[in-house]
Amino acid sequence: MKLVIAVFAVVAMVLVQDSYAQFAVITTGCGVLPKCGVNEVAACCEPCYSVYCFYINRNCGKNCVKACYCALGFVQMKPNGPCVPKLMCAKGKK
Repeated sequence: MKLVIAVFAVVAMVLVQDSYAQFAVITTGCGVLPKCGVNEVAACCEPCYSVYCFYINRNCGKNCVKACYCALGFVQMKPNGPCVPKLMCAKGKK
């Protein structure tokens, strides 16, 4: 019974943390990371461009930027747009 209660407590804690994750300011070894939107993650050092459905990425060398990027499996439909599942890119082609 104690094991069941412990497992339930851990699962509940993870769900609560996950539901508030998009509102949290994360502090890491690279300083404070920005608050990110839905389907985004904050990163210390990523390329200076985002991945878009129908947009050619610019080459910015070896520079990196601390910012929010689309989570794995998501891309931006257009610059400054929301992160959407990659599968939505094919649906948007004409």
